[in-house]
Amino acid sequence: MALFHWRKQVERPPRPPAVVPPGMRIYAIGDVHGRYDLLLRLLDQIEADDKSVRPPADTFAEQDKDSAAFAQGAVAPGGWPGWTTDERLRFLNRLPRKLPKARLDALQSAYNLNGATNMEVRFAWLDLAVSNRYEPAVPSLEQFLLSNGRGKFVKPLIKALAGDQTWGRPIAARIYAKARPLYHPTVTRDLDPLHLLDG
Repeated sequence: MALFHWRKQVERPPRPPAVVPPGMRIYAIGDVHGRYDLLLRLLDQIEADDKSVRPPADTFAEQDKDSAAFAQGAVAPGGWPGWTTDERLRFLNRLPRKLPKARLDALQSAYNLNGATNMEVRFAWLDLAVSNRYEPAVPSLEQFLLSNGRGKFVKPLIKALAGDQTWGRPIAARIYAKARPLYHPTVTRDLDPLHLLDG
């Protein structure tokens, strides 16, 4: 029969403190008791903190070069499949906000961005598409806005659409009428002043 030696348990030497590897951050989110708004606020704070860490200056050199070349007419970069999310975002976000339809068609053809499953990449693509009135992205945009309630994604896209009186505002009104019941009050509070549902 094994005996429990309480003295060995109490008197064992202390463990060394936990160490987080360099360049890594760990976030712990406790129970927010059904408060979706608090969870979204925490996620936004984590993302802001993450963005405050600056990578080495040459981290995105390849993406910056490829973005500039693509904007000038080069083919879509072949390195995309091996890139990380941050590298893909760097490429997309460094493209000029105004591009000819043929350039957007080339991106869609090469990477199927309308069907991107990474929400950050899809948002970056849709943001670019909206600023170019890129009609082939509208079904993807609608699906994205109806299935994703994160304010960081929803608010910029709907506001950009609403600011384009002739092309974007009718799209925003149609989508917002369907999506509003699905959005958290903190999101609708910021979007209702656009008066998209006023008829």
